[in-house]
This record gives sequence, structure tokens and C-alpha cells, in this order.
Amino acid sequence: MQFFCVLLIQGCEIEEPTIFSGEVVDLQTGREIPKVTLLFSVYEKSPFLTIPSIVREDTVETDSQGKFHLVVPYNEQYSRFTINVLKKLSNGSFEFVNESRDCSPYDCSSFKAGNAYKFKLKIPLDSL
Repeated sequence: MQFFCVLLIQGCEIEEPTIFSGEVVDLQTGREIPKVTLLFSVYEKSPFLTIPSIVREDTVETDSQGKFHLVVPYNEQYSRFTINVLKKLSNGSFEFVNESRDCSPYDCSSFKAGNAYKFKLKIPLDSL
């Protein structure tokens, strides 16, 4: 009977998507920054003491008010997410903005899967 109960509990696990929403603002002035490209990277669960691989990447561009929204469906292999800001170059390619970024109250490099996050991403406007 105990074995059946354990199976029932495991089968009822809630599979929530990971949701990111908010806005990108200038670190100095707090003003919204439109048309910023964000790269969301998803890392796999990996065995202890191994470096996890990126298994999915999504790019999102902020709207005219600097707002963004991304929903990533649940996957049991996802462990964490990171956010990077991309700068578009004159040749059409992108590079990482290596300036400081602030996802307070969260850490931009360790969002957990299955949660909903709403925050302001603060970056220096002159880095774009």
C-alpha cells in the first residue's frame, strides 16, 4: 500500500512553466529602454561535479515601453536559467553586453525552473 501512495504522489507533481516578465531600465535614470534584445539560456540538470550544458536558448526583444515576457514550458531536465543582454552590431550580429546587470531581487545567473519571476532588469544605457 505504501508503494502505491508514493507512486500516486510522484504522479501528481505539478509541472509549472517558468515565466519571466518585467522591464529593462537604465541603471542611472530608471527610464525604460525599448528594443533591447535579451538572451535566456536554459541549463540541463547534470550529475554532481559536472558542468551543465545549455539545452535551450530564447531571445526576446523589449517592446516600446521596455517590457518583456517569456514563458518556457516545463521540462524535468531544466535546472536553471540565465539572462544576458545582447548588443546589436552594425554588421547585424550580436555581442554580449559585459557591463553590470541587476535583476534584483534575483541573481541574473541562477533563476530556478518552474517559478514565475517579475522584476526590473537594470543595465547602463551607454553599454548598448
